[in-house]
Amino acid sequence: MVALCPSPLNLLSPNFFAALLEGLTENNSPTLLSAVLEGFNEGILIISQGGQLLYANHLGQTLAHRLNQWEGVDLVTLPPGLWTICGYLLEGRELFPDNPLILTQDFPGPQGYRLRARVQWLDRTDSEPGLFLAMLEDPNSATLSQAQLKALEIQLTPREHQVWRLRQQECSIQAIADELYLSLATVKRHLRQIYNKRRQIGDTHQFQDS
Repeated sequence: MVALCPSPLNLLSPNFFAALLEGLTENNSPTLLSAVLEGFNEGILIISQGGQLLYANHLGQTLAHRLNQWEGVDLVTLPPGLWTICGYLLEGRELFPDNPLILTQDFPGPQGYRLRARVQWLDRTDSEPGLFLAMLEDPNSATLSQAQLKALEIQLTPREHQVWRLRQQECSIQAIADELYLSLATVKRHLRQIYNKRRQIGDTHQFQDS
């Protein structure tokens, strides 16, 4: 069983991925690459300088498809937003060739969801063109799971659950009202009811009117 790694960007250097790519080229088999990269809990995409998606693990394919849906792209292809970040890296390398860059961007989706992308250079050898290493993660997943469990524990209504999920993502009362098409007074009323229910199970957090 392959263990899940919390963040390949923190644990592994670009040389690791370069070595895997060289092994893939020499052996003409994706087995080793897939076995390692499928173990990450982030979507991994390897992209050429021409915009070709060379490799994506299963989670990477799933999150890229979701991002394409948000951006109105029907085809299963490289999300335009990711390719834009790659373009920024290309410009940055020309301006600052000695300073490796890692670019991060959050992509907003419907109902407060978002995806986070981190893109960096993946250099192989001096004689071969560099590639882009993109990592996609869903920062909502852990927060959403915790919010769902808490909703079951304190028996929130469906609307209170929506409000609470957005609040757990550090959305302001105004942002929650805009997202759910509610008045500020209604959002505050839902939050007070939520905090009252939380106090019944021993939670001491106080309602914040902002």
